[in-house]
Amino acid sequence: MSLLKKIIKFLLLAFLITLLHILAVSLFPYPLNHINVAVSLLLLIFIITNKEGVIWLAVLVGILLEIFASVTYGINLISLVVSLIFTNWLSMNTFTHRSVHMVFITGIIGTVMYRLIFSTLIFFVSVLNQTDFYLFKGNLLADMGLEILLTGSTLFIFYIISIRLLSYLRSDYLSENRRIKL
Repeated sequence: MSLLKKIIKFLLLAFLITLLHILAVSLFPYPLNHINVAVSLLLLIFIITNKEGVIWLAVLVGILLEIFASVTYGINLISLVVSLIFTNWLSMNTFTHRSVHMVFITGIIGTVMYRLIFSTLIFFVSVLNQTDFYLFKGNLLADMGLEILLTGSTLFIFYIISIRLLSYLRSDYLSENRRIKL
């Protein structure tokens, strides 16, 4: 019964992350609708729990996001999972100093990796299909930069809020007196 409860919680969390991402893109006004809530929440869950099970959650969220995507099937999924794996590796091997600043930098790097992989895959699909590559048309690069900054800031804000709400955070993010390390 315990395994069934874990599976149900896992599925509900994936549906919730997908729903929040779709609602943010659909309901928020112009600058705020560029926040990538899925990347931000998956990185937040990884930072707080530090479990590799978040990658499986990213696979499920990626599959659910593919239902609502207008790009070729699999691009969101691959971008989300590979960027989370890279950010996981970077967090474990390079960013060993755990502080609040690293949360912001992790959010920026995770979103940059997501957008870089996403744009590269879109480019390859457009070359294979002999269609126009729309990356350099209009303000798309400025919109990507806005998304990167907003998603990193959102992750930082979510993390600060979760520090105040959750009492089971890992101690390496907190000092001896249970305050945030800055």
